[in-house]
Amino acid sequence: MTTLQLEEANTSDILKILRETRTIWSGGLTPDKCIQSIHHQLTHPWGRRHLRYLLLRSGKEIVSSLKFYSICISSHRKTFNFAGLGAIYTMERYRNFGFGSKLVRSAIDLAKAQNLDGLLLFSDIDPNYYANLGFLELSNANFELSPKATVDFNAHVTELETKHIPSLSLTYDRFLSRRSYGCQRSELFWQYKIHRENFFHNFSEKEWPGLQLMTLADPRETFSSYALIEASSTTLRVLEAVGQEAEIWEQIIALAAQKGLGRIRGFEGVLPPKPIRSLLVEREWAIPMILPLNPAVKNWLTAQPCPLLELDHF
Repeated sequence: MTTLQLEEANTSDILKILRETRTIWSGGLTPDKCIQSIHHQLTHPWGRRHLRYLLLRSGKEIVSSLKFYSICISSHRKTFNFAGLGAIYTMERYRNFGFGSKLVRSAIDLAKAQNLDGLLLFSDIDPNYYANLGFLELSNANFELSPKATVDFNAHVTELETKHIPSLSLTYDRFLSRRSYGCQRSELFWQYKIHRENFFHNFSEKEWPGLQLMTLADPRETFSSYALIEASSTTLRVLEAVGQEAEIWEQIIALAAQKGLGRIRGFEGVLPPKPIRSLLVEREWAIPMILPLNPAVKNWLTAQPCPLLELDHF
């Protein structure tokens, strides 16, 4: 086998990767819709600046591939530049030769060459695989609670749309300044994520609840607090609750009770205020892991609960 080098995938490469990985990460999209979704991610203004497919190639054959995101993480009003790794995959015929590990090590070398502060990924496999490559596991729990409403539901709930971005972005930035650390979000990022989530909601053949926006004020006007939620037939999933958290959580619980849903759940970073009792359940997917390249980043390992939010999962 020839020497393997890290390189950026071209359009033909990406199509080959998608043909083999679609059943894993398609989210229930048909082949044509899966390609359409990836095309939009790569050509969207945020994607063009922040997302690349990288691969190892042997001759003309793709050996392994991953998504390489450029992301910024804020901590105490300081910005840290990170690489986010996702969709790490080795082609079936090249497995058990260590090429996946070589690919990740090559991505780490690239991050070092770019003087980045660290790398972040969300593991859906045994985290020991990435631990052996230098990644450190952050806390990874979901919270669960049963809705017992103490107030009537009187908040506003609507489909999340791009017209909500100005208030979302301003409110989130205020919220982020109070967190131990968290992912920065530009208005372009909000556009990118909303389009992606709406695309899966509209075209997935699986149950893919649409993102909804809950606000205390009329969402057609400027709002200073919000929750992002998804409702299935049994569960209200809370992606984030920002701003007047106590009041927002009263309304989240009231909504779940009104809908007759038996469970409210979400990432631990969205934990409700202490008076609301919740159960922490260890998560077996989307386990956040970090590889610090800047010593200052190591301080984040002690942050409990992990403040990363579900919308930032890649």
